[in-house]
Amino acid sequence: MPKVLRSPTKNDIHVTLSDSDIANTEINTESLCGGQRSKRRRGSPDQQYSSDDLKKLLLEWKESQTKTLSKLASDVTEIKNQNLRITETNIEIEKSLEFLHSHFSSLQEKAVKLEKERDNNLLRISTLENKIEDMERSMRSSTVEIRNVPLKADKMNKVHLSDIVLNTCKAIKVDIQKNEIHDVFVLNSKAEHKTIIADFKKQKH
Repeated sequence: MPKVLRSPTKNDIHVTLSDSDIANTEINTESLCGGQRSKRRRGSPDQQYSSDDLKKLLLEWKESQTKTLSKLASDVTEIKNQNLRITETNIEIEKSLEFLHSHFSSLQEKAVKLEKERDNNLLRISTLENKIEDMERSMRSSTVEIRNVPLKADKMNKVHLSDIVLNTCKAIKVDIQKNEIHDVFVLNSKAEHKTIIADFKKQKH
């Protein structure tokens, strides 16, 4: 029977390495591991954005923020100006109201003063009216009125008028002397027939 050869098993293989081989093996292993760790993946952020791109992005962001802040500052300034104008308007309104109040108070005082003066004038008018009525009563008691007397312009002197009065009194049988006539005159009128007023002297009691 021929002799059969078998392949050696793991337990049968003995590898002997020298110290130099072990050192070289460790160096190659470290190089391999280090190379794998330092290798960058494709499409990483460092490869997508360069330093120039980052600077550009930062500048754009800065410009955007500057514009936004400028607009905010402008809006704040406009609001302040509006508030200032509103404040000035309110001050003007307050001044106008104060002026109107002062003017109204002055008008009230004048109205009260005028009302007092009116009351005083009414009292004086009433007093004068009473005096006039008394005078009219007194005059009526010594005055004669002769109406519808045909007179010409050249006959309106006091002598002729006195004669008319005396003749009229004589016709109605009233004894009147010429020296008892205090005054005689004709009322102004455009009518042809006139009115003669004769005022007699008051008799002393």
